[in-house]
Amino acid sequence: NIAGFGDVDRKAVALKIIERGDIQDVIKKLEVFEEAFPLQDILNVIDEDMRERAILYNPYAILPHLSELTGIDHGKLSYLLISSGRSGDLFSHLDKFQGLDKDDLVRLMVTRGDAGKRVIAERLESLAPLSNEVAQALLESPSGYAVLRSPQAFPNLDQDELIRSLLEKGQRSWVRESGFNFRNITIDTVKLLLENKMESDVANRIRNFDSALEPEIIDALLSSKAGTYSLSLYVDRVSTLTSDQALKLIRYSRSAAETLADSKLF
Repeated sequence: NIAGFGDVDRKAVALKIIERGDIQDVIKKLEVFEEAFPLQDILNVIDEDMRERAILYNPYAILPHLSELTGIDHGKLSYLLISSGRSGDLFSHLDKFQGLDKDDLVRLMVTRGDAGKRVIAERLESLAPLSNEVAQALLESPSGYAVLRSPQAFPNLDQDELIRSLLEKGQRSWVRESGFNFRNITIDTVKLLLENKMESDVANRIRNFDSALEPEIIDALLSSKAGTYSLSLYVDRVSTLTSDQALKLIRYSRSAAETLADSKLF
């Protein structure tokens, strides 16, 4: 511990430590050495093949300054972060990385453990735009629901086909857990969701759909008893109603009538 010795040549000490192969002791104590021996200079004396791995000893201190450093292979560093279970560190400083193949990052994370998959679900939109091939790789993994939670990350993805395919495979739970962030689906797919007993989900998240579809979605809900019941519970979610739609709800539910009486929906 040299922190208490003001007259010690800290750069010389750091160099000695690096020479004996203990670079981690310098990197972990950057606050002790950095004033006399800046980080860039420390990295410059490390073997080129070891620089990215050395950063893993103290990513919290180094990654915020990554864009200011030279001689670092950002692709290799991102691979090492993911492989060592530190995907969260990568995503927290994604703006500091340059030239990354984001499709490859997701493919690599799919092969990692559950922590990596959770990070995918939470951060997918920050990696947009992603390819349909990556969407397929995710859908074939336990983190496939991440595609449904962030479909906008895949601009070329056919959301109608995606939902139909999942329902045909019996993966209703993924659809239900998705949050229904479907901006680019047709009314036929909405009706397919209703046929799969998701009336409550559709009514509750009606604002998540394309607003132009809302009148047709309301009509579809009102065409069945289960749909009408669900809409009556979540009538405060809709943005507008026709007089006929409002009358159907008023006749069906007193609570819906009270909500509509206090609103300006029609």
